[in-house]
Amino acid sequence: MKIFALSQNVVGRMGKDLPDIAFLSVIHDLDLEGDIRPSCRQFGTPEVYDLIRGQVKSLKKTMKNTLSIASMLPPRLSMDEYADFVEASLKDCNRIHAARQKEIEKRIKLPFSIPEDKKKST
Repeated sequence: MKIFALSQNVVGRMGKDLPDIAFLSVIHDLDLEGDIRPSCRQFGTPEVYDLIRGQVKSLKKTMKNTLSIASMLPPRLSMDEYADFVEASLKDCNRIHAARQKEIEKRIKLPFSIPEDKKKST
């Protein structure tokens, strides 16, 4: 589902779905050619596959010699480790897509928030 969602709206879904797909691919040791490419052929696009491949490469590079895959499972991911992942991802991101996403975010007039009455019930 995430590959399909990403392929339908790359700019709007890149910040959420792309890191999720990459992280899940790495922690479950998925084979990009055998597992991800077929899903991209069926539900996505070649461009989405390229984005995922780049993100996985970036994540593996960030994780190399720092932590084992098992220790990366939430909630064991520290803020510093997550920040390192985001920083590495931004270095390898498509600058055009990132600029478009930033423009969309600037147009948001009402940021998301949880109403006070809902906060108390959770």
